[in-house]
Amino acid sequence: MSFFIKKINLKNFILSVFIFVMILLFLINSWLVDALRTSVTKTAKSYKTFIEGIVNQEKLSDYPTIAMFNNLLKETDIPIIIKSIDPDEVYTKSSHFDHLTQNQIELSIIEMKQIFSPLPIFIRKDNEIMISQKLYYGDTDMIKIIRLIPFVQVSFIFLISILSFIYFTSTRKSLQNALYVGIFKETAHQLGTPISSLMGWVENIKINKVNKENIKYIEQDLDNLKEISNRFNKIGSKVKLSKINLSSLLDQILGYTISRIPKTKKIKIQNDYEGNIFILGENVLLSWAFENLIKNSIQSINQNQGIIKISVSQNKKITRILFEDTGQGINRKRWKKIFLPGHSTKRSGWGVGLSLTKRIICEIHDGKIFVNRSSDSGTVIEINI
Repeated sequence: MSFFIKKINLKNFILSVFIFVMILLFLINSWLVDALRTSVTKTAKSYKTFIEGIVNQEKLSDYPTIAMFNNLLKETDIPIIIKSIDPDEVYTKSSHFDHLTQNQIELSIIEMKQIFSPLPIFIRKDNEIMISQKLYYGDTDMIKIIRLIPFVQVSFIFLISILSFIYFTSTRKSLQNALYVGIFKETAHQLGTPISSLMGWVENIKINKVNKENIKYIEQDLDNLKEISNRFNKIGSKVKLSKINLSSLLDQILGYTISRIPKTKKIKIQNDYEGNIFILGENVLLSWAFENLIKNSIQSINQNQGIIKISVSQNKKITRILFEDTGQGINRKRWKKIFLPGHSTKRSGWGVGLSLTKRIICEIHDGKIFVNRSSDSGTVIEINI
């Protein structure tokens, strides 16, 4: 349940950050557009003042000045139209409207009025002040582009999010498929040995009838089946941690492992830890994790002989467990990959043992597992609980 809660909280956090960034982008954009529009309004008012000065001169026929203003107006980056009140016609305009028809210009005037209030141009006639023209102006091309930027950014982020979601979903499904396949194969492998043994004992009973020795071996194989079933049951359910004797657990695992080392290999297993080291954990799952690590160490030793050493140190905060072997080592690029589902350094491996071990240590026991060091002379896997 805690895993799903963390997942939901992470999604909510990412969504909140996304919304915050989007709001911030639009606010910054709005502030920038407002600042630019204020500058545009100031420039338009300057044009208004300039043309009023020309029109209200004593000599209204100052054509050079008017021609200079019209040339200046055509070169401005602000869309401007000066329209006479009576008659209702365009007096002059900037070059933005040179290729537009009259109807298109009228539509542009309507659009500009929705953004900026037109500026009246006053003239003095017969000692009366009256409005002779109106100056209409709109957003510059830069403002229009800036207004589109947040929408482009949102679209880009949305596209990246979709692509990332598709990528991570496909990757997660691949990992899940690899894990499921590995678990099924691991289950078949784990069950195969005791089942084959039981089938052999059944045939033996049929031929030689029942004896106490056969019953003893059958009970051992049934205990193995029960242990395997218990392991897979616990890995998929909520586990309650309790105080366990780590030293005794390791002793049991070493005793079990030593008796099952291939006769073709002379492997010594050494221990370096004190008795009665206690931790919070789950016996069945920790024994599974430790057995996986020891089994990997045995398989990594290609020579006829080698050494596996298990050492434990403890302080008030953590218990440090080291699994050291003299095997062939792991390439540094694969130190993190070996714990991923489906990844195996062995040709016949399924890549599930170490991924389950990591789940047991990290998710169930809230610990850490990693490659401490590795070279041609061997590997050290470290667990912190």
